[in-house]
Amino acid sequence: MPKPLTAKQQYWFDHITAAKQQSVALSAYAAQHNLSLKRLYNWRWRFSKMNSPAPAATHKQSAFVKVLPPTVSAPINDAPVAAILPNGVRLQFTALTPALLAMLQQC
Repeated sequence: MPKPLTAKQQYWFDHITAAKQQSVALSAYAAQHNLSLKRLYNWRWRFSKMNSPAPAATHKQSAFVKVLPPTVSAPINDAPVAAILPNGVRLQFTALTPALLAMLQQC
């Protein structure tokens, strides 16, 4: 179970969270609030190493997608089929086979 944040950690965590919520660059946020940009980056890095829910510590899923070699099987349908991956990539297939359907269900 993670330890609670100290007052100092909470101070910087709140600033990092606010900068993320405002969707502004850390440099602009630091200038706006008279903060040391170096310290802001340092604390963001520290939170990422602590596995805290700080903005920089969001766990990204791998950008790699496992692609299996095609297997020969009759198509389920001949209409084009599209799949949109969580990262926004759209894949379009000309025919959907049972093997391809099984592979897409695993993603």
